[in-house]
Amino acid sequence: MTCKNRGAHTETILYTNTSTAIAAGYLTKIDDVVGFSCNAVGASGANSDINYPNGDKGVFIIKTEFAELDCDSSLTYVVGDSLYYDETNHRVSNVNSVGRNCGTVLVAATTPTTVKASFDGTRYAIAGGSINAISQTVTASSTILHGGQNSTIYLTAASAITLTSNPTITAGVAGQEITLVGTSDTNTITVRDNTNDAGTLLYLNSSTDFTLGKDDTLKLKCNSAGTGWVEIARSDNA
Repeated sequence: MTCKNRGAHTETILYTNTSTAIAAGYLTKIDDVVGFSCNAVGASGANSDINYPNGDKGVFIIKTEFAELDCDSSLTYVVGDSLYYDETNHRVSNVNSVGRNCGTVLVAATTPTTVKASFDGTRYAIAGGSINAISQTVTASSTILHGGQNSTIYLTAASAITLTSNPTITAGVAGQEITLVGTSDTNTITVRDNTNDAGTLLYLNSSTDFTLGKDDTLKLKCNSAGTGWVEIARSDNA
């Protein structure tokens, strides 16, 4: 795993290790953020030496415009894919069920061991925690991916489209809330109620479909089954 510092857009924290020694580039959750180490770090109490230059202390990157991150090598990554932190395997994946959002793919790759991406470990949201903002470019057949609790998903499209995917949004957890945000008054994105298009699993107010233009929002809550999304509120800001 590597990191290239580009101006003032890289953020770091000083971290004191309290468990086993870790290698340079190790991806892990530190309190409520995700980061990766710039140097090998010894276990608690380790002295500075050739193996651990700073003993049990390390500098961790928590935000940077460009990083090469260890990833799930069984997958294909497309430019613009959201990346999610897999805490079990200390890597990233573009499968949102493994964890919460921490970056975006910059260079497409097929079954790689590392993926080039922008990295923002400060997005990582513990349950009930901070807002988790991600972006997704969609076509009519796309399924919207969310990044966990309190996700705000900014949607873009190459032209005005109506989503026909079934379901329209990936499954969540009962009670989870997300917000969809439009980004264009020209390339609008329409989502359909399940009554009007069986299988969308969107349960909108009065079964009324909604078109997202620039800065329009649709707030949803995951139903008790964890598969459908119920409208809380919408805002047409045209």
